[in-house]
Formats: sequence, structure tokens, C-alpha cells
Amino acid sequence: MDEKLAWDNQVLLVVNCAKSFEEVERERAYICPADKGAYNHRPSRYFGLYHGKGVSAVANIEAAVDVQPDDSTTIRWIGGLGRETDYRMKAVGLANKLRPKNEFPVRVLILGVLQATDFRKDSRGGMAGSTQYFDVSSFGITGAGFLAGKLRGKKWSEIKFIEYKYVEEASPDSPGKYYPLQLWFESIVPDKTRVSLTFSKIEEIINDALPSSARQYTVWWTDKSPGTTHVNAYAWLETGWVVESLSLKSETVTFHRA
Repeated sequence: MDEKLAWDNQVLLVVNCAKSFEEVERERAYICPADKGAYNHRPSRYFGLYHGKGVSAVANIEAAVDVQPDDSTTIRWIGGLGRETDYRMKAVGLANKLRPKNEFPVRVLILGVLQATDFRKDSRGGMAGSTQYFDVSSFGITGAGFLAGKLRGKKWSEIKFIEYKYVEEASPDSPGKYYPLQLWFESIVPDKTRVSLTFSKIEEIINDALPSSARQYTVWWTDKSPGTTHVNAYAWLETGWVVESLSLKSETVTFHRA
């Protein structure tokens, strides 16, 4: 559904860019799957680039556009002053430049100029999910440049958090499910650089079953390709670990400190 962003929308969408922040900074765009519940973004005026326990930059979201394999497009919302046709063309160009066709459909968030800030997460651990929403209307700001200044030196606990429950519930692999695994990684002593876990041990840690795709497809464990990282991977990425090797046959995965 095409949607022009409401004039009074003052929502900051913070996105976990642990593995894609360099691409976001370079291209001034964020790309993610368009058909996954965890990426069912609510219309927002601002984008917050999160990595390393904080938001390092914010930008106006000019437009959010879904691009299909045949390059057809759907405008999710427009927050900029540009022409709709230009946003569609730009989204198609970015999608084809940065993602192979087998990863379509994709959602492209076209960003304005990234403004440096320092908005720090002050609770334990990394982000429990792929997105967080904040109400920044109290600042009375008129753009990302002003927002960056207002957020600089602020802590997450100081800003009103908006909870859109259905966004997380829409995904069978809701990232909150893997938060206990993130805490487990955080508990590993600093001098340990490698650890192996069986799938059953991971299920014991999260107190839930892994989805069938975890046992069938290596891509479920992907944590090195910007934009294709599954939300579950942030459980180890946020604590400085990456997948070293994987055996679906023995149902064992080995991690090492990045």
C-alpha cells in the first residue's frame, strides 16, 4: 500500500547493522528481505544506524520501497520531497547493485545524509531484536541533523520506546527467542577464543526448539553477508563471535571470537 508519511510522524527506527553498517554508510541505503515478519517495518521518519552498543548516525528516511525479482516496486512510505518515480528507480538500482536476484524481494530504505551522533544503549547486552522504535517527538526537531544533536550523549533509557509487538510476533524466528543464547555468549571467559555447540545444546540454552530450517540449510547460520544475516545470528554477533564451521550431519556448530 502506497503511503505518504504523516507530517507529524516523529519515529526513529533503529536498525541493527552489525554486519552491514559499512554498506549503509557507503550507499546511504539499508536493504533487507521484504517478505520476512521481522522486517515488517512501521513507517518512520528517521533511521538509526546501530552497531557496537549504540547508534552512531541518524538519517531521514526518504522512502521505503519493496523491489520484486522482476523489478516491479511497491512504495511502503515516502518521507522525502522527491518524486515517487525517482524513488522507485533508485530502489531498483540499489537492489540490483547490492543483492543477487535469488535474495529478492528486498526492501530498500533510501536514506538522506547520515548525521553523526552517539545514542548509547545502556542496558546489558546488544539489541534483543533487529529493530527498535523510539518516539522523538518531544524534541520538536525538523530533521536528522537536529535529531543527531539532540541524541548525542543520550542513553536509550532516556528516550520513550515504542513497542510494536506484532512486528516481532510475525516472525517464527523472533529474535527475542535467541536472547538467552546471547547472554550465554556474554558469559564466556575472555581468554576462550573458540567454542563448539550441538544444536541440542543451543535448544537447551534457549529453552525452545530450533526451526527445521536450522537443520536443513547452512544459510540459516549465515553471519558474514550484509543483508542476508538471519536475526538469530545477532545472538553471537553482538557479543563478538562468528561461525567458524558448521556440520548439519553431526548437528554441531563451532564459533570463534572475531
